[in-house]
Amino acid sequence: MDSIALCLALIAAISLVQFSRRTKRLPPGPKGLPIIGNLLDVPLDKDFWMTFREWGHRWGDVLHMNIFGQHFIILNSMEATRDLLEKRGKIYSTRHSLPMFEIAEYDKLVAFEQNTKRWADGRKLLMQFLTGRELPKLFPVVEDECSKLPARLHANPGKLGDILEQSVVAVIMRTTYGYTPDPVHDRFTHVTFKLLDEMLVAARPTNLLNIFPFCKYSVLRHLPSWLPGMGSKRLAYQFRETMHKVVKEPFEWSQEHKDDVSVSQSLVAKFQNSGLDIDDRSLAEWTAAVQFIAGADTTTFTLHAAVKALMMYPEVQKKAQAVIDNAIGHRLPTMADRPQLAYIDAIIKEVSRWFMLGPFDSDDYYKGYFIPKGSIILPNMGAVASDPSIYPDPENFIPERHIPSILKDTESGLDEHADQTQLDPASYVFGFGRRVCPGKLLALAEIWLHLATLLKVYDIVEWKSEKDGVKIEIGEDRGPTMDMPRRPSPFKCALRLRNEASLDFVQSGAAGAL
Repeated sequence: MDSIALCLALIAAISLVQFSRRTKRLPPGPKGLPIIGNLLDVPLDKDFWMTFREWGHRWGDVLHMNIFGQHFIILNSMEATRDLLEKRGKIYSTRHSLPMFEIAEYDKLVAFEQNTKRWADGRKLLMQFLTGRELPKLFPVVEDECSKLPARLHANPGKLGDILEQSVVAVIMRTTYGYTPDPVHDRFTHVTFKLLDEMLVAARPTNLLNIFPFCKYSVLRHLPSWLPGMGSKRLAYQFRETMHKVVKEPFEWSQEHKDDVSVSQSLVAKFQNSGLDIDDRSLAEWTAAVQFIAGADTTTFTLHAAVKALMMYPEVQKKAQAVIDNAIGHRLPTMADRPQLAYIDAIIKEVSRWFMLGPFDSDDYYKGYFIPKGSIILPNMGAVASDPSIYPDPENFIPERHIPSILKDTESGLDEHADQTQLDPASYVFGFGRRVCPGKLLALAEIWLHLATLLKVYDIVEWKSEKDGVKIEIGEDRGPTMDMPRRPSPFKCALRLRNEASLDFVQSGAAGAL
């Protein structure tokens, strides 16, 4: 009887909140059902962004829906997204707090923390050492790891994804903690990827604590985890243990080896010697952890998506290789070559567009519509990335759309698409306003050099079955998914040395790759 009474009370509370909003002019959207709202209208698959885009065609670029009384504002245009998340960033930069995230203590990471002084201090640390003059000081580590890439790939055929992941993680661990991970069995790397998988589970809308927005404040939040129905809470406590390992253990290692040269040049050492007002060790620990956690997943998946795109569009791959050969001759690329190899940056931008990898603080009005305090803002970047008014011929993979017309010439292979540049996807895939990712410049540099190195040495070709030589279908997966971050669907590819001279790069990097 108590549980029935509790459910009735919760339903009454939701109904009261929903009724109180009817006098306000909310943005248009699907009507929904009593109590559950639009729960049944949203597909929980990779095509949800397309549903939002279709709603936009019917109702406009600013939409409203609610699920169990939680308001969602969907932004289907770049204009609306910038107006709210950048021009009114003070209102809209607060993170939506999932109860599962709070119990697991994910909300202590800078990426998920609310607008507090601690959040501001953490961002200040990251911005100080990941931008401006400090950023190039990290490039030697990126170059060192990329110089080993050809040999590692040659020694591990069929394991491109694993090798790219190992290389990316090595860059992040070395720059953040001064620690060089074991490429195969590393204790810190293993637990971090375990954490990333657990985060995906914690973010699922099917978790009881996440489904109902009032769980954050209700008795459900405080019930013992051993009670029936409290499985989500038990999981969250398990996830907290993993979170603490990721935050504490690499940091403790760096403190034990603080006299090592590599550690003294790491971000952790710079954080502690920054001169900023860091009240305790905790801020440095959690700020370092978010750099590792965020960078390991997103950078790796962007590289995977780039490889998949180049396999699907071999003409783009050949064009990129010609640009690299003409610019640098017979050597591996370095970060100093980046200005001459703008076409590689263009490929990365097009990959970001093509594959597409929070609540706010007060009531607001936009274009005459009421946006209630506590609404979750969902910028539909899938709709922006496929908008033909921004990107002509959006369904095709065209890196040239991101090349300034001054670079157009026949030798570099750039064609008529270079006549005008289009909106840089980096302006939206890394967040908006006060929530822009602080590590985006390092991530882009890392992706750029890995991709340029790979293209200099290897051809990326479709995988063939060993039995009958039949090509394996690649398939296309585009647009955001319910995963965070977006993961390209699994695919297979093969690497082929471009020519005999490519063996030089394999042999020269073999010693360091061991």
